[in-house]
Amino acid sequence: MKNTFLLILTFLSIISFAQDPEFRKPNYDEIKKEIKDANSVYYYPKLKQKFDSADFTMSMEEKRHLYYGFVFQDDYSAEYTSKNRDKFIEILQKKELNEIDYDQIISYGDSILKTSPFDLRVLNYQNIAFDKRGITNRMISSSSQIRIITNAILSSGDGLTKESAFYVTTISHEYDILNIIGFEFGGSQSLIKTYDYLTVKENEDKIKGLYFDISPSLAKLDINFSTETFKKEDLIGTWKIINVLEKSQNKYLAELIKGFEVSSLIFNQDNTFHFKSTNKSRGILEFTKMMGTSNWIYDPNKNLIKIGTKKDHYSVMGFKFVQKEGKTFFVIEDTDMKLTFEVQKT
Repeated sequence: MKNTFLLILTFLSIISFAQDPEFRKPNYDEIKKEIKDANSVYYYPKLKQKFDSADFTMSMEEKRHLYYGFVFQDDYSAEYTSKNRDKFIEILQKKELNEIDYDQIISYGDSILKTSPFDLRVLNYQNIAFDKRGITNRMISSSSQIRIITNAILSSGDGLTKESAFYVTTISHEYDILNIIGFEFGGSQSLIKTYDYLTVKENEDKIKGLYFDISPSLAKLDINFSTETFKKEDLIGTWKIINVLEKSQNKYLAELIKGFEVSSLIFNQDNTFHFKSTNKSRGILEFTKMMGTSNWIYDPNKNLIKIGTKKDHYSVMGFKFVQKEGKTFFVIEDTDMKLTFEVQKT
C-alpha cells in the first residue's frame, strides 16, 4: 500500500488541467474579503458545505475561493501533523492490507479530514479503501472532492516559471501535484523567496523542475515563530539538540525523534557541516548517511541554513533558525511534516 501511486488523482485531474489553459494567480486579499461576506456566493461556510457534500457542480471560482480561502480559517496549518495521521501512516507501511486495515484507513482518515479537509493523500487512500470495501457512494464523493481541490491548484499556473507557478497552501501539495501531472521528484528542492523549486526526473518534455508559490505556508510559520536576523558568526559552533517539539506514535518516527534528542549539529568556520549522534538506530544512521560530507551556507534574509554542496545547490536539507521566548530552535520543513529542534550552543 505504501508504494501506491496517486493514480486516482492523476486520472481525475489531468482532464481538467487540459481543459482550462487560462491560469490565474489567487488574489488572497480579495478572496479573504469575499469569503467573510455572508451575502457573497463565496461565503466560506457555504463553500465548505458544498465541498462536504461533494457538490460536483461547483464553479471554478467557488473551488478557488474554497481552497485558497482555507488559509484564513482557524484550522489552517502549514503542515499536516496529528496523532491520527501517525496511525494512518503506520497502516500504510504494511505490505498487505486486510479489511480491518481498510476500515481503519477510513476511520482515521475521517478524523484527519475534520481539521485538514484538503489532505489529498488521505482522500486518495480513503478512496482506495472505499473501493476495496465496496462503499461506492463515498468513493464517488471522495473522487469529487479530490477533483475540486486539484482543479483549484491546477487553475493557478503551469509551474514552468516563477511567474506561472502553481499556488499551493501546504508543502505536501507540491509533491502531490508532481504525481498528478506525471512527474517524479528529482531529489532537489530550493526555496527562492516565496517559491519552492522542485527538480523532476528526466522526462519526455525535458522539463527540469517546477515552481510552487508557498507564501501562505511561509506566512503561517512566521506567525508561529518570532524571528530576528542573525549573523553567520552566531551560528558557528556545536549545537546540542535538547528537545524535539513534535512527538509521534509512528514507531519509525518516534525512534528517529528519540535519536535526534542525543544528537548535535556542528557548523564549522570553514562552512563544513557535521551531524553527530550517540544513537545508533536505523533512522539516525540513515540520516547521518544522507548528510554525508556536507557544507552549509546561511541566508540572513530568511534566517535559513542550507545544507548540501555547491553542486546540489545546498538542497540536502534546510533549517530555519529562529528564537522565541529566549529559546533557540532549528526547524526542518519536509514534505509531510516539520521537526522543531530546541537547541543549546555548547
